[in-house]
Amino acid sequence: MNRYSLIIIILSIAMALPSLWNREWASLMVPITGIAVVWAPMMVTGDKSQGYDVRIMRIAIVPMVLFILLTVADLFANFEYYYEVSIAVEACAMMAFGVMIAVFLNARGDVTLPRRWVVLFAMTFAGSLSVLYTFSTIYWMYATGYPIYNGDFSNTLDNDTVNLMLMTPMAVSTFATIIYAVVFNEYFKRVDSLELSRFLPGEGS
Repeated sequence: MNRYSLIIIILSIAMALPSLWNREWASLMVPITGIAVVWAPMMVTGDKSQGYDVRIMRIAIVPMVLFILLTVADLFANFEYYYEVSIAVEACAMMAFGVMIAVFLNARGDVTLPRRWVVLFAMTFAGSLSVLYTFSTIYWMYATGYPIYNGDFSNTLDNDTVNLMLMTPMAVSTFATIIYAVVFNEYFKRVDSLELSRFLPGEGS
């Protein structure tokens, strides 16, 4: 297995552990996706060294490391905006994984997606994170007896608080993915190459 794929798998496991401990099931989507995405080229080719271009894999590693550091910081310092920032960081990781999935489709299919469509696909893929978080939050509220229906609230303030909790994942991930899409598009303009769209050993320098 090439070292970048191994790093992503290790980081995915490290991300999954606090999510399992805290029963934050929505957060498991990111590490599960990371493991599946880097394992896919090895499975379809039968070559354990196969991976993606190192420039893409490095992009995925950065937000994963940031998420782990953020989790540690919240554990010891009770970071006030942990929820919002963690969603933004996870959205970046999901965008990188979305790019990898697009590369996988390019490498395995007859049609090659152009740069802008790759970025759009990644943006849409990352946006699914907000939907997952929203449904997970609704389920958690319902399972714990938290008021979620209009008739359950005794005052408007409580209703506003719940609405904020439900809208935060969508608002944060939407805003974050728009920024990431612009950055990704500009970056891929400079590094666009044939290697970016096919499987590689993934070792790099």
